[in-house]
Amino acid sequence: MHPSVHLVPGTMCNQRLWTRLLEHMNRVDASLSAPADAVTLDKMIADVASEVPKGAHLVGFSFGGYLAAEAVFRYQLPVASLTLIATAIQGLPAQEKALRRSNATLLQRSEYRGTSTKRLKKFLHPENVQNNELKETILAMEKDLGQDVLVRQLLQSMDRRNLLPVLSKISCPMFLISATDDILVDNSAIEDGVRQLHVMHTKIRSTDAATGHMIPLEAPQLLARILGENFASIK
Repeated sequence: MHPSVHLVPGTMCNQRLWTRLLEHMNRVDASLSAPADAVTLDKMIADVASEVPKGAHLVGFSFGGYLAAEAVFRYQLPVASLTLIATAIQGLPAQEKALRRSNATLLQRSEYRGTSTKRLKKFLHPENVQNNELKETILAMEKDLGQDVLVRQLLQSMDRRNLLPVLSKISCPMFLISATDDILVDNSAIEDGVRQLHVMHTKIRSTDAATGHMIPLEAPQLLARILGENFASIK
């Protein structure tokens, strides 16, 4: 019987986020969440909780990691493990929160024309900024979800709480995965959290793979290996 894995995407991401990863994880039964349909943060968390198969390995990317952790904590989900990928476990930096608030306000007054090249540089590793396949995938996800979802997710995800108290009360095996070249997530905050929580942390360095924030898109083969090894380590 193959392991069950449930995947939760981040802000303005959908099933396209996981396509490259799943190509390298052919021995799992994968299911997906679609929290973009929910209007409030509480409903997003509740929807994730309702979709996770019993005993699955729950994997969340970025904001999806926050939703996954809250779902496990609030609903006492019987999951095999919890993995957070590129998740700001101590909340968003003040600069990023201010940018999201400004963008949401602007979008409520005007038409969204897609992520700018300048913004893409914050999501992708410098080596991948000119990768048309990656850029087209990100823009396609945005187009799939639309402007209303973007505004809603910017506002709902902005003031997420510090996850450290939540994670400290979760009893299932937990794994954190981050990238040293991810400029959207404070790596020092993750390392501080790891010391407090005593959980397994895999840091993807530039010598391992050229990846920024979008680890499932930029380093799918390496991520698949890390996940497989983590799942196999659970006794």
